[in-house]
Amino acid sequence: MGFFDGDFDLEAFKADFEKLNEVKKEYAEVEAGQYEVRVIGLELGKTKDGSKDMVKVRYRIIAGKNTGSYLFQNQVITKGFQIKIINDLLESFESGLDIEFKDQYQWLDLIDKVKIAIEDKEYGLEYGENNKGFKTFKITNVF
Repeated sequence: MGFFDGDFDLEAFKADFEKLNEVKKEYAEVEAGQYEVRVIGLELGKTKDGSKDMVKVRYRIIAGKNTGSYLFQNQVITKGFQIKIINDLLESFESGLDIEFKDQYQWLDLIDKVKIAIEDKEYGLEYGENNKGFKTFKITNVF
């Protein structure tokens, strides 16, 4: 017994399907602009193909017309200037921690500590795109 022979709850199936459609809407493209956000994810991960390390930041918009939508900031970290980009971002979160890179293990621990320190903070975020088509993220306010 299974899906095609009717051995399932059709109403529950339809409800689950509708929930997935709602989630998909949350990931719709958000236009450039100023947003009030909360950081809901900050972690070290890998690129889609698994070949490079990257820092992943996930923001949730908490006010305005795009409330509930998400913005995703992904920064590959294979060169020194990329570490600097993330350190500048970490500084802008005003976590109260000293932001510095000593080695990869200390830095990974620092990212985890920042994540914990900022879990209840709200930020003004300027979201845009540079002349090369890359998304840009700048913390403009700490509430």
